[in-house]
Amino acid sequence: MLRLATSDDFKLFEQLYSDERIMRFIGPVLQGKILQNMFASVIKSNCKAEAAQFYYTVLTLEDNQAVGVCAVSKLSVAQRCAEIGNMLLSGAQKRGYAEEATLALGQNLASQLGITRLTMNIDKRNIPAIRAAKKIGFERSAENVQHFYKILSLSC
Repeated sequence: MLRLATSDDFKLFEQLYSDERIMRFIGPVLQGKILQNMFASVIKSNCKAEAAQFYYTVLTLEDNQAVGVCAVSKLSVAQRCAEIGNMLLSGAQKRGYAEEATLALGQNLASQLGITRLTMNIDKRNIPAIRAAKKIGFERSAENVQHFYKILSLSC
């Protein structure tokens, strides 16, 4: 299940973005002021009516626990496409949450904004993420054979 990230989610973001294992395929670990500023910009962007970037919190269906985030990092309603990504706490990985959250986000973007194409930029070394993307219908893109996966259409 997904809900728009709120200021109550700082601890979750801190856990995710300060974990070297989680960040190894994403970017540098964030801490202190840099993390606080990034989180403030996430919350600010989530409050904009026509944001090109926003974040959702991934919640378990069983007990409504926050276990990760799904991000829309590039959104173009005019081109009907969005780049998305997700991050899960270590204990929530390999349990199907990434696939469920990605599909839910895609369905939400399709039904609310008419998005017909999703892309994910996945590091070629992140084999579990590549497997999860393929499992739910993403395909390797011809434009960037090593990093870029996409699904061409979504059903609502």
